[in-house]
Amino acid sequence: MNRLLKLFEHLPEVLRRDQAGEPPLFPPADPAQRPRFFLPDLDGRPWHDAARFPCVRLAVEAIRRGGTAPAALNAANETAVEAFLGGRLAFTQIAQVIESVLGEVDAEPLESLEQAYAADVEARALAVRFVNRLSHSASHLSVS
Repeated sequence: MNRLLKLFEHLPEVLRRDQAGEPPLFPPADPAQRPRFFLPDLDGRPWHDAARFPCVRLAVEAIRRGGTAPAALNAANETAVEAFLGGRLAFTQIAQVIESVLGEVDAEPLESLEQAYAADVEARALAVRFVNRLSHSASHLSVS
């Protein structure tokens, strides 16, 4: 939750500028001043190679769905990475958890911070459930 609050720490200034009719801080109004989005190739393979980088594919899908989907993706990712770092999930299962969560949540149009927070809470609970299933399955497989 602290990361979410940090993200919105500039919200009062953004709202003030909007209410005063001032241009937004970002992106700059002049297209020439806007940063270019660039992801370099890795070994000649682009970042969007779905087989090699499934989480990037999932992020693009969440962005396209819009609404609360990116918040759900972020929450699922943080939960899965935490499980990986804690030894409860294989690295290759991170994308599986994220994809499972995104398949379960209904992306609603985002209209408030409370709604983003609720999507975050729901996605984390789902991610924990999927992590526990995968951890439980792995423990049964490793028993000889």
